[in-house]
Amino acid sequence: LNHGFDWQARERFALTAKLRRRADLANVEFMDRVQQGDPAAIILSHAGSLDPDVIVLGTHQRSGIDRFANGSVAERVAAKSSVPVLVIPYRRRTTAVEPFSHLAVAVDFSAGSNRAIEQAFALASDPADRITLLHVVPGFSPGVPPHLYRYGIAEYQDQLLRDARRHLQLAVPVKRPTPAAIHTRVLVGDTTTEISRVVKNIGADLLVVGVPKRGVASRAMFGTTAARLLRLSPVPV
Repeated sequence: LNHGFDWQARERFALTAKLRRRADLANVEFMDRVQQGDPAAIILSHAGSLDPDVIVLGTHQRSGIDRFANGSVAERVAAKSSVPVLVIPYRRRTTAVEPFSHLAVAVDFSAGSNRAIEQAFALASDPADRITLLHVVPGFSPGVPPHLYRYGIAEYQDQLLRDARRHLQLAVPVKRPTPAAIHTRVLVGDTTTEISRVVKNIGADLLVVGVPKRGVASRAMFGTTAARLLRLSPVPV
């Protein structure tokens, strides 16, 4: 928590009691820890000592001034965590939580996205599950003068599409590590916009995104693509 220990203490105790009851009903061991300070730093610190399989975070998907002022705990944790992070967007609905059965994977053919594919294969363990690999080829601005197409712009994009389809097919091992059905789709346009749109259209219930190595350049890359997907995705990431 980034507030004093007495801040909303009653609400915190009530929520903890509710979670403990649910854990008891599910026969799941439950521990809670309350600490004052920077949320992202504390979460990462505890994750380092506990060595969990996954960190689960909820997010309100803030934007604009609110997000600039408060930052994004989910983005900071996901960018620096050494274990997978599951980010759940806030939704005003009361439907029961179901296991993930249709996983969409954002693929850019980097080492990070290769690990994302492997993680999706590990999660989809039922023959009824589906995995859809998504790759986006940049679209050309509608403001490009038509006469420039004589210089090979259309041919270049066609080549990018062919190469992307071939690489996506190669990303699926011949000996599949999962019984789930695997599909591939190549999209054209803005990466974040197209992936968010298609994830919603195909009914995926989880988007898997790889995080690049955490150097300066890769943190900048995370800020432009993966972090935008965290903010915009209609499903857990």
